[in-house]
Amino acid sequence: MIHLEKLTYENFEDVFELKPKKVQYPFVASNMFSVAEAYVTMINGGHVYPFVIYNDERVVGFIQLAYGENADQDGVSMEKDSYEVWHFMIDKSHQRKGCGRAAMQQALELVRSFPAGNRNTVGSPMSRKMKPRGICIFPSDLRKSRKIM
Repeated sequence: MIHLEKLTYENFEDVFELKPKKVQYPFVASNMFSVAEAYVTMINGGHVYPFVIYNDERVVGFIQLAYGENADQDGVSMEKDSYEVWHFMIDKSHQRKGCGRAAMQQALELVRSFPAGNRNTVGSPMSRKMKPRGICIFPSDLRKSRKIM
């Protein structure tokens, strides 16, 4: 069963071993970069949530959520009072098996709990190399119990 666990000292090296398909490299930041970004954001007062995606006991992916209390917090362009998926990847050997969909559903459930505060939107950056940084994909009220994916 797919589940999310916090990034810890015990599992971060497994995250660094995950690889996307070669054609996906231009669109996905490295997991090492994303973990470093999480650290820098946290020590500067930002809200970021890196999670390891497990299928039972096996690491299959990585997702990193962020919350912007203020627009342009820490030099990062985000919508005011919004959550963003900063990084999302499933290892190439586990793609096309429903892992990504199940992990995103769990991430949305976490956002529904408002871990850093209320929000106006949920978005996703297109890529680290592309602008604009965030694109709002779920502007509706997440408190409603309706199927999003």
